[in-house]
Amino acid sequence: MEFSGKRWDDDRILNRINSSKRVNSLELFDTYATDALLREVGRFGVLKSIHLTSDIITSKGVSELLENCPLRSCLLEGVPLVDDTLLDNFHSNLELRELYLNGTMVSDKAISKVNELSNLISLDISNTGISDVGIRTISSDTITTISFENCNIYGHGFESWTRNKDKKISFYATGSMLSDDGFKICCSSLKKMWNLNIDKCQLSDDGVLALKGEDYPTSIRVNGNYLTRDGVVWLIKNTGVQSLRIDSGLLTEREIKQFMKKDPDLDIKEVMVLD
Repeated sequence: MEFSGKRWDDDRILNRINSSKRVNSLELFDTYATDALLREVGRFGVLKSIHLTSDIITSKGVSELLENCPLRSCLLEGVPLVDDTLLDNFHSNLELRELYLNGTMVSDKAISKVNELSNLISLDISNTGISDVGIRTISSDTITTISFENCNIYGHGFESWTRNKDKKISFYATGSMLSDDGFKICCSSLKKMWNLNIDKCQLSDDGVLALKGEDYPTSIRVNGNYLTRDGVVWLIKNTGVQSLRIDSGLLTEREIKQFMKKDPDLDIKEVMVLD
């Protein structure tokens, strides 16, 4: 059930929820909902997914919801009053599979608490103050999707992620500080990159060469990096990529089609050239 806009306050949302037979999913986008609403919803004990954007709700409200409902997805995107105290309440009995902390105040000091979540497969720490220091403390071997867009993360912290080396990993680093040396460490620890978003980072041709190996990403997005034409050509010829998104200043669709015509063994099925 979705509610969007400031016309929705606690009472109006509860009235709508109470008129429904059963609410398993709740989406609150920039409403006037408060922690009190989450406390009331938690008493029903049935919610499995919460998607939240709010400058009102705090860690306390989200914590109560986690404690009282069998949440599989807790998707926070732009909730600046959620901080480390939310993670302090994590424990092994939580059933979370998806955790978005995007745009919260969660820090390096507490992020290791996600290791308590034995079912976690997707973690989004984008737009937070988390750095390589925090990444290094994460020892989960269940995560297969990691997003750290617009974070001060260079990639060195992934040296501790060797327990994930046999898993197919979706890796979203758009706008981060991901560097050549850091990406080499990422590729060494995470042997099976699957979906790779490395646009608007600090990667150059030297960094992407770290993708050489047996398992290549099927999808790569690289526009806006320090890559040159040579780097993109290397990706096309050497990684077996199937879906590619690149900067129009590097290669045109026509040029890519010419590559495909000359080498029919290339696996590319989709190309998007972005301006």
